[in-house]
Amino acid sequence: MIKNLYTKNLKVIFAQILSIIYICMLPAVQAGSLPALAIETVSGYVGQTIKLDVGFTREQSMSAIMLEINYDSAQFIASKAKTSFNKALGGRSEEVVALNTDIPGKVYALYAGEEAVEIGSSLLTIAFEIKAGARIGSYNITIENIQFIDGSGVETDVEYENGVIKILKSDSSPTNRVGGKGIGAYLPSAGAATATPDPVESPAVSSPPDENPPESKPVFTDVDENSWAKESIEALAVIGVINGMIDENGERYFSPDDIVTREQFIRMLMATFGMIDDDVTTDLTDVEKDSWYYGAVASAQALGIIKGYPDGSFGIGEAISRQDMAVLTYRVINYVNMSLPEVNEPNIFDDARDIEAYASEAVSQMQRSGIINGVGDNRFAPFESTTRAMAAKIIYSLIKLAQ
Repeated sequence: MIKNLYTKNLKVIFAQILSIIYICMLPAVQAGSLPALAIETVSGYVGQTIKLDVGFTREQSMSAIMLEINYDSAQFIASKAKTSFNKALGGRSEEVVALNTDIPGKVYALYAGEEAVEIGSSLLTIAFEIKAGARIGSYNITIENIQFIDGSGVETDVEYENGVIKILKSDSSPTNRVGGKGIGAYLPSAGAATATPDPVESPAVSSPPDENPPESKPVFTDVDENSWAKESIEALAVIGVINGMIDENGERYFSPDDIVTREQFIRMLMATFGMIDDDVTTDLTDVEKDSWYYGAVASAQALGIIKGYPDGSFGIGEAISRQDMAVLTYRVINYVNMSLPEVNEPNIFDDARDIEAYASEAVSQMQRSGIINGVGDNRFAPFESTTRAMAAKIIYSLIKLAQ
């Protein structure tokens, strides 16, 4: 049977195994809740091969299982060579372990052993290659069919939770794009930022991001050598997240004390994690098609990072508030599944009642992780704006956390 495993219908094989187990084992229904299976949520870049875990949410006694898992074959290829069952399921005599990834859009997995096994959280690891040309977005990985036999030989229903693969646009994050060597030279410390964010390009005067970021530190004529934000600004410029502007003399400047706008900040944030897809479109009414920020705003809307105002606009040219900055940062962090450190004790700001309900959790998480702190006197100042220098420092802290 094992030799012909990939030429037979897996459901027929499973039915045969099921009948053998029923004959050989006494059926006794286990007490307690149903077994629960979950597929994890992961994120990756175009061109990457990522591994996604399928596992039980608690320790489980199992004799056999068959799964049919569906995925979007236009975006992914399931790698047969890198997909595998948990090692704990191998090495026994008279067992059947079968994986079939030959049919685009489907992964078939079958395990049956002569004796019951105790299996923990990890059951199966599926490797997916994100295709060249895949589109940014969230794609469901779903369990279509499942048959399960518990350790007593009884076929049992299984609760399950589907998973998601989130595709980012570029094939690597900006932190790995500096001459192929990363941003290591600009990471002397791992301290968290203590300020508020501001992005890049200023609408009328800024040039679009460089296709090829400079190999050396760029020089901004208006960033003082002793500025507290110098390291952050120059590091982000090296990896192409910010470029600053060019004056009439051809010299590059950054305007660190200028107020950051909504489109500036979202572009900086999306560029940092390689999440800009220039082929995506947006219906936000004030976003100009040929603008330097169009791809960033459109991509952010497509991924659910931004939603726009009730009147259908985004608020181009408006200063971004500190609470909206926290919300957008938090949404991107969640989208890329980045873990946040617990740097600070939870704090209730004196102006907490002024923070909008939609921003409350984001502000709390940003404060606890040290990414966005208060402005003094135990105030968060949710409606105040912030500077481009402060934005650079915050975005830089995110990159350090991702290292």
